[in-house]
Amino acid sequence: MRRFMDGEYDDGMLDIPINCIHCGNEFEIEVEALDGLITLEECCSACMRQNLITYEIKDYAIVRLEVSDPDGDY
Repeated sequence: MRRFMDGEYDDGMLDIPINCIHCGNEFEIEVEALDGLITLEECCSACMRQNLITYEIKDYAIVRLEVSDPDGDY
């Protein structure tokens, strides 16, 4: 079954807005809408530094989102 999310047609992917932990720039990541806890590193498009992103999806909703420095600083 397909759903509508935030006014856009759901293609099984979610766009998550992220604020860079280093410079504050907002950028988006596109992730699969699969239930579970995921951790990944993404590079900021402005300062080119890595951000450690931990998120959890349940029933097509983001129930947890944390952004930190890969070195452990929040």
